[in-house]
Amino acid sequence: FDNNATDALVIGSGIVTTEVTVDGAADVLNGAPVVLTSSLAVQSGARLTIAPGTALLLLAGHSIDVGGGGTLLAEGTVAEPIVLGPAVAAPATGDWYHLRAFAGSTLRMSHVDLGYAGRVRVAHHVASPEWAPAWRSAARIMKADGFPT
Repeated sequence: FDNNATDALVIGSGIVTTEVTVDGAADVLNGAPVVLTSSLAVQSGARLTIAPGTALLLLAGHSIDVGGGGTLLAEGTVAEPIVLGPAVAAPATGDWYHLRAFAGSTLRMSHVDLGYAGRVRVAHHVASPEWAPAWRSAARIMKADGFPT
């Protein structure tokens, strides 16, 4: 990753239709993040696993959506938490849109630092005010000794 414009693994398409594992652990990418240049959609019947130690970063204006029947597994550890956040040097709330789980989806997350989301994106005709405020500010979703809940 030397002398590149971006020291990261950059992924352009964010549609998951099968079983996919994103592994950005230090021993795999030498600590470089995985950067998504588009929104990420986990479709019905698909499973996205994010390995411990992975930093999965999104460009401004993008989101993570887990469709009904889709699965997102993001199970970090105390030593190797997972980071979901914006791909900017000085992050601020609203730098990326949201993590949204649709009815019938499965999310299993632990030791995940989920922060700086906050832009509300309204699907063509349906506003979802019940989920929008939850992602307006930085959030940490972690459960274990030494991690906030």
